[in-house]
Amino acid sequence: MKKIIAFLSILLIIGSAIFAGGASEVAKTNELSEDEAHLYDDVAPLAENTKLVISTHAGTHHAFIVFLIEQFGGYDKANIDADIVTFSGGPVQMEALTSNSWDCGTTGIGGVFNGVLRNDLVVIGPAAKDNASINIFAKNDSDIVKTGPTTPSGVYGTAEEWRGKEIAVTTGTTLHYTLSQGLAELGLGLDDVSIIHMDVSGVNTALLAGRAEIGGVWGSYSYGEALNKAYTPVITALGLNSDISITLVANPNSYNDPAKKEAIAKFVELYYKTAEWVYANDGANLDKAAEYFTAINENSGITSTKEANLTTLTKDKITTLEEAYNMVSSTTESGFTPLFDSHYNLLEFYATNIGSYTLQDLEDFKKATFDGSIIIDLFENQ
Repeated sequence: MKKIIAFLSILLIIGSAIFAGGASEVAKTNELSEDEAHLYDDVAPLAENTKLVISTHAGTHHAFIVFLIEQFGGYDKANIDADIVTFSGGPVQMEALTSNSWDCGTTGIGGVFNGVLRNDLVVIGPAAKDNASINIFAKNDSDIVKTGPTTPSGVYGTAEEWRGKEIAVTTGTTLHYTLSQGLAELGLGLDDVSIIHMDVSGVNTALLAGRAEIGGVWGSYSYGEALNKAYTPVITALGLNSDISITLVANPNSYNDPAKKEAIAKFVELYYKTAEWVYANDGANLDKAAEYFTAINENSGITSTKEANLTTLTKDKITTLEEAYNMVSSTTESGFTPLFDSHYNLLEFYATNIGSYTLQDLEDFKKATFDGSIIIDLFENQ
């Protein structure tokens, strides 16, 4: 299968991407274990081989599942001709959607907002939790770190120590939101600091090079040994009790094509089966999963450790089919599903506190296609 890796350089703005085609195949083990080799035995293959371009974010736990399906032979078993495309974040992923360049995949909150409001993105259901690795780091010798935690949520430093600081962060993302929530606990707004926009890989590079005092990263980057030796997480989404989900999403054009939609449904089935394998055998599979995660990251050009990836899989669990069903099959007092509410509440914060979205965007978002029918059908007919 062809892999296309798309990365943003530090100086690229949202909406620009560089595609480096011809990336190598994901390294496969010489021999799969019994449960790995037979994981998809009850998956009925598509009647006809169908091409599916699957998009995700390099170095993340949800991308790991997308690639692990390939490693375990899931796409072949399902009769899917899969191309996997990786991006550095949701906004640029949705820019690529404008050119109809992918069919389905996984994305974060920022990707959902951009995709729904600009491209009629279809949200299928939750894919993973996205809290534990969303962290704002500061240099160990900074005044903020030296002061230590000062709020109930564990935010470090005082308002005066944060005021005027330059902070490298990917704007319009959950990192941006986490920063704003942390600052709010200190009585500050985003206008009280200086935001330098970079993609996450760029922030990580700047931090490791010592060129940024404060910066936000997520995924495996948050658990890098070198980063954690020199920097301390001073605002964390986990400490703030954020309710942030990664989602399974689809290109509306592909979703409205019967053959493509059938293949997308099959991808969703493979995703949840693979997620269940990760946590099966009373957690015994987690160690092997972390090894696979590390190898897959390396193949994507991202350095990580088994220990860090084990932490990610443990703290930010991949969503199971039953958990997903509960989030898309019930309604809240708002009349929408819990999954919709978790997105809408965050968008409302951006619109009313940050200004990156408008009140009209809030109204338009209510018309979003959150269609849990694939998940409901899978769960109720398993």
